[in-house]
Amino acid sequence: MMASKILLVEDEPDIRKTLKYNFSRESFDVITAGSISEAESLSSNNQVDLIILDLMLPDGSGLDFCRAIKSDKEKKSIPVIILTAKADEVDRVVGFELGADDYVTKPFSVRELVLRAKAVMKRGVNSEEDSNKDFETFKFGDLELDLESHQAFIKDQEKSFQDKIEAEIAKRAEASETKEETKEEAKEEDQEKEIESALDQTEASSEQIPSNNGESTEKELSLKEKFEKAFSKESITIQY
Repeated sequence: MMASKILLVEDEPDIRKTLKYNFSRESFDVITAGSISEAESLSSNNQVDLIILDLMLPDGSGLDFCRAIKSDKEKKSIPVIILTAKADEVDRVVGFELGADDYVTKPFSVRELVLRAKAVMKRGVNSEEDSNKDFETFKFGDLELDLESHQAFIKDQEKSFQDKIEAEIAKRAEASETKEETKEEAKEEDQEKEIESALDQTEASSEQIPSNNGESTEKELSLKEKFEKAFSKESITIQY
């Protein structure tokens, strides 16, 4: 089995030498850099499994190098442990926000750093294994749901969940509009029938019941009330 490779970025020669010795004893392959420019070159030419990164470097801040690593699609999965003499909480927060996996403040125990490195690398391996696991696929008749890709397949035809949702919303909206239109048409039809009935009764009454001295009979008034009631649904006022 090939040894895991660690990129140690530290500008202090004594610390760099001590850490390389101790990690080598734990069967790690250690390559070292004393600046950001050296670290960039080594990370580009080597397959690195872990980066131990000092923040205070001669050609810039280690945070910039961390940001570059975590922004690179091919390198962003590499775990990063930050080393610094700064105990400021702000630096720790910024480091974690940039994607650092752990943070160790100087002075530190070499043994503790080795254990932290192993733990970080183990988490990285477990995370990669989880990402490679096959997700379950559920089937409901002709519908098949793929939980990993968040897609649905209907009779071998792919259809995204979003498309299905939009189609269902449009279908329900159309059905609702059709229902409302049907109700409105039925209402208008009923009103027309009432108006026609009132008009027919008024015409029939006018032919059979004459007025006395210009005054309406009780039957005429009754028919007029029906007629007015029918038109009131259309917000029309009848004047006599």
